[in-house]
This record gives sequence, C-alpha cells and structure tokens, in this order.
Amino acid sequence: MNKEIKENYFFNKLKAERKTKKLSINDVVEGIKINKKYVEAIENGNFNLLPKTYARLFIKSYAKFIGADTNKTLEEYQNFVTGLTGLKNKTPDFINKKTTLNNTFYDNRDHFKQKYYFITKKILFSLIAVAIIISLYFIIGASFFQNKNIPNLSNWNYEKLNWKKDFKNLALLDSQHIKLNKKSNNLLIYKTFKFPDKIIITDNEGKNISNRILNKNESDTSSFNENIKFAILYGSGSLEINSEQIRFRYKENKIVGLINKEKNDLILNYYK
Repeated sequence: MNKEIKENYFFNKLKAERKTKKLSINDVVEGIKINKKYVEAIENGNFNLLPKTYARLFIKSYAKFIGADTNKTLEEYQNFVTGLTGLKNKTPDFINKKTTLNNTFYDNRDHFKQKYYFITKKILFSLIAVAIIISLYFIIGASFFQNKNIPNLSNWNYEKLNWKKDFKNLALLDSQHIKLNKKSNNLLIYKTFKFPDKIIITDNEGKNISNRILNKNESDTSSFNENIKFAILYGSGSLEINSEQIRFRYKENKIVGLINKEKNDLILNYYK
C-alpha cells in the first residue's frame, strides 16, 4: 500500500490534529469519557475494536473534542469502512443531504441509547443502595433491642402483679413530679408497643381498680374518682392521664405512680 495514501487516511489526520492542539490521548479520554483503548483504536484505524453500537458516537465525540469537522469525519469514516476511500463521490447533493440527516438521526439514537443505559444503571444502583440501607436499619434495630433485652422475657411469667411480691426491697432511682390537667372524668391509659407489660392500679382502700397482663400493642383504660396508686412492671409503653401524654424520665424500669386527685399531682418513682 502506498505510504502517502495511508498517511492521508482521515484517522491519521485526526491524530495529527490532536497533536497540533497539544492534546494527549489521556486528555481526550478524560474529555469524552471513553476507554483509552477506543481512542487509540480510532487513531490507528482499528474500528473493529469499537463497540458496533457506539462506533459513530465515539468517533464524532473524538472529532468534536479536538475541533475537527464532525460531519466530514463521519463521512470519511463511512467511506473508509465501505471501501470508498479515495474514490470521487458522485452522489447528487440531495442524497448527500439525506445521508447527513440519516447520520444525525443515528447519532442521536446512539446517544439516546447510551444515555438511557447510564440512567437505567444509575437508577438500579440507587434502588440497590436503598434496599441495603433499609435492610441494615432493620438488622441494626433488631440487634439493638435484643442487646437492650427489653424486657427480659426469659424471666416473664403470666402472673399478675402483686405489691408485696413484685415491689419489695427495690432501690429508688429517681422521682418525677408532674402537674396534671384538671378533669371531672379522670382516665388513665397505658399502652404497650413492641413488648408485653403488666399494670396494677389500686384505690385508697387498697382495692384493685385494674390488674392486667398486656400483650404488645394492647392497652388498659381505667377511670378513677379518688387518689390512686399504680405500678408498671417495665415502663416501656406510653402513659396518658386526663388526655395528657406523660413522658417517662426513665424507661425499662419498674415505675410506681401516685395520683393526688385533689391537687391534680402525679408523682412517678423509678426503681432499679
């Protein structure tokens, strides 16, 4: 093959143009975001190494980046791969224009396919990441509650609370004073969440108003018209008195409460 003809191949001109602009192959790789081996394949005329679907898009991107005529480059590429290199193009102008339009269409289509591929890939990785985060949340959450051991169900029994048996010789941890809303109809509502619990409520005479074993997500509602005393075994649920939500200062402890109806006072004693 004549050396002069070979040097006049369009890809050699592209390579020379790149060097004239003082651009390295790595500059091109970074600029158009394709693999280095594809840039080298374009400059060496090894178009069989390019992905068939993206060959025209890669060549067009390369030409545009180094400042070459993209339409002319694609035309020369087409002539090269179809064996028309060096032949005079006698195609009428209106067909040339049609070919240019078709090339533009296929370039846009290839660009759309590539863009769709990257967007789909990004969405897929995002969904996987979300799934992993959710899984870790539940795993860590389950591990946390298991480690906290709330309550210690290994010691759980289905006997109702007894003041003398269950609240004897306890060490006081802290006390909390709360001013209650004044209501004519007084209600105490205790609801469990993830764990079972026990509650006992007695009046001034020591008679039980309520003494229940509550499964998770179960509640006890009791009304009272006098001073009362109540106790909760684990205190891991929610307490509401006279439509007011009571925030426990400590949870996962035995809690004994005293309500003075005349003064609308609540005293919560926390025990270890």
